[in-house]
Amino acid sequence: MAYHGRMISPPNVSQFDPPTTQQVVSLLDRNPPQMPSMFVRLAPLVVLAVVILLTPALGVVGYVLPWVVLFAFIAYTMATNARQRKLAAAVTRMQDMVTLRHYVPALREAWRLLPQVRMAPPLHGQVVAGLTHAMDQLRLDEQAMAGYEYLLERLPDDHPAAQQIQVQRLFVALRLDQLTDADDLLRRLRRIISDRTDPQLKAQFRLAQLAQMIATHHHDDAVELADSLVDDLRPLGVEAGYGHGLLALAARLRAERLADEPDRAARLFELSKLAWKRATLLLPAATLAFRFESLREMNSDAQ
Repeated sequence: MAYHGRMISPPNVSQFDPPTTQQVVSLLDRNPPQMPSMFVRLAPLVVLAVVILLTPALGVVGYVLPWVVLFAFIAYTMATNARQRKLAAAVTRMQDMVTLRHYVPALREAWRLLPQVRMAPPLHGQVVAGLTHAMDQLRLDEQAMAGYEYLLERLPDDHPAAQQIQVQRLFVALRLDQLTDADDLLRRLRRIISDRTDPQLKAQFRLAQLAQMIATHHHDDAVELADSLVDDLRPLGVEAGYGHGLLALAARLRAERLADEPDRAARLFELSKLAWKRATLLLPAATLAFRFESLREMNSDAQ
């Protein structure tokens, strides 16, 4: 895998050359998912059937040849199954890297695996999802957007994974300052997600709302979410720290504009400190600031 382009330095990751958007698009276009053709799947059985039918005309050889073909068919099937198990294990390892936040190795492994899983559509989808998520977490925003759009083009709108991908795409749109697109997407998702029962999806949507409020300077709206935010974000685990960090920033920015209301400003500053403490208990300050650039100001103050 040849990486070219700008250098980045995410927290706890050594520098590397990330792929360009064009390289990502080219990789995806060259390696679409494909089901094995009917001919490929049935060819061994057809050969075996033909040999059996010709057995009477082949004399002594006819009694041996079907067994040779049968054993060859069994060996082919076993080799194919072994290769599929090996690929599935490799995809699982790549997903584990993503879960453990080892995004650069996960990106490299997904890039290597994608051409190998073309004939296994379920594995292909998992590899593209892992590749895209790794790029998203590494702040390769345009590249991640290309991956999310690729996935969404191949999923029906009502597929459960489609809403998850739309929420992740929303974060990328906000980082790319595509505020109009992000607002439209947020409105569509609000109608869809209100009917869902998945707590993880609802929590991610709440985090997306917070990110959009910060991006559009609606700090009052963000502060109004404070009372329920701990419960709202709990399904995210440690990633709830991002939401608490965004609340801390919103409360502080709002407090700074209340010079004529010292009591209210003091309460907001206390809320900001409490939220930032929660955020940094869940995630390092540098990680928070890397994911959301607006939190660099909070990170600087903490230092």
